Amino acid sequence: LSRFELMILTEHYDSRACGSQLKLFLKQAGFAVVTTEHVVIASRRPLERISSSDRLLEVRVPDWDLVVLGVYVHPTRSRAQTELLDQILEFAYGQTKSRTLIAGDFNSCDHADCSKGRSIYNPKKMAKFAEIFVDLWKLGGHPDSTPYTWWHGETGFRLDHLLASPKLQPSKDTIVVRHDLQTDLSDHAAVIVDGLVNLPPTPGSAGS
Repeated sequence: LSRFELMILTEHYDSRACGSQLKLFLKQAGFAVVTTEHVVIASRRPLERISSSDRLLEVRVPDWDLVVLGVYVHPTRSRAQTELLDQILEFAYGQTKSRTLIAGDFNSCDHADCSKGRSIYNPKKMAKFAEIFVDLWKLGGHPDSTPYTWWHGETGFRLDHLLASPKLQPSKDTIVVRHDLQTDLSDHAAVIVDGLVNLPPTPGSAGS
């Protein structure tokens, strides 16, 4: 954990014992922690909660003048899933002139993000995000990394996304995004980005 400046964790269960244990672990590791029932945002820098619901958590990182929205979209096609994606899209449209990062498990992708060329849930809405925010995976380099974050049998999907507002001015020359292999801690790969925030790191850390 020492190399990370900021983490967005999803499919969290805040009301369960494991949720309390995770928060305690992160705080003991030196992170500021803000949670909802299904989203955790942890940072080496102070955090300010702006708004939240069970599946959305908006915070500000004042040291970076950065707004972060952590998302955990419903895992099955439903009216609730569509409405939540619409809510995230509305948020994104309102943040194009702010330094904003939207990150988490969207449980959606288009055919280009599937190993067998299939789409999974709301591909048209995912295409709308690409019109207003920068998809960091598509922008940055990703050496020796699988393009997928979740597998169903032998089929891989990129369901977890990092989207940056144009105001953040992400550069393909500095951004590196990796999908770390799945572990027994999650059925999703971790999505790791380096080089997004060009500010001095917190002492003792090595990534962002």
